[in-house]
This record gives sequence, structure tokens and C-alpha cells, in this order.
Amino acid sequence: IAYATNGLLYAWGANKSGQCGVGIQNNDVRNPKVMLYPREKAVMHFAAGADHTLIVIGDGELHVCGSGLNGKLGHGVLDSLCAPRRNAQIGEARLKFVACGEAHSGGIDIEGHTWMWGAGSYGRLGHTEEIDCLIPRQVEHFSEGMEAIALGGFH
Repeated sequence: IAYATNGLLYAWGANKSGQCGVGIQNNDVRNPKVMLYPREKAVMHFAAGADHTLIVIGDGELHVCGSGLNGKLGHGVLDSLCAPRRNAQIGEARLKFVACGEAHSGGIDIEGHTWMWGAGSYGRLGHTEEIDCLIPRQVEHFSEGMEAIALGGFH
């Protein structure tokens, strides 16, 4: 995924789960195409995982697309999305930073709280239990003051 000076996000490559966010699924995107997110709001941050994408626009709205397996889109169901859709499950939180792991996702809100969702095995979400989380949930260990996160395959 690339962010251009014209304010647009472009995606290309494997698209089996709709992770390129161009409105189609299962077809590779061989040439860069503009992603189908609400363009009336500026892109603030974005991240790409193996088969999902997170975009923060405007004042911190989270938009997601790609594979919903393990709940990594955080929209409450396991369905995949071939175009970015607003994730209303995070409630009033406004994100400033997002990251994608292989099967999980996370973000930091404007107050510095950490949010995690998706595959919970190996403790990778930072929650007490090791279960999948289908909606964003705040990591209780960090009350505030976080700036950024990075996610790997299992951590």
C-alpha cells in the first residue's frame, strides 16, 4: 500500500481476501489501484498485514478490509471485506496509529490507550485470556501514554 502526495492510498498485489480494498476479491491486483475508502477525509495512518488492511482517516475513524479470520478486522464477525468499511465496534475511541500482525491487529488512540483484537493465542493481544477477540478491546495494562506499536506473527 502506498500513500501519494495527492492524498490517495493505492494498493496492489495478492487480493484473495479483498485486502487491497478495491472492491473485488480473489483476483490479484497487478497494477496499483486507488483504494475505496471515504476520500472526503484525510488519511492519517495505515497498515497492511498478510491479508488485511487498516486505515485511519479524519479524526481517527478506523476503516478495515481483507480477511476477517480470527476477528482481525475487529468488526464483530469473521466475514471478509473487499472494500474498506468503518469499524464502529471501537466505539468513541479515535485512533492515531494502527498495526497489523499475521492474525491480529492493534491501534493506539489519541489518548494513548492501546487497543488489540483478532487471534488471542500465545498471549499476543495482551489480554489475560488467550481467546480470539472479534472487536477492539483496550489493553488494561497500559492506561495511557502509548505512542506506537508493532505486531509480528505471534507477538
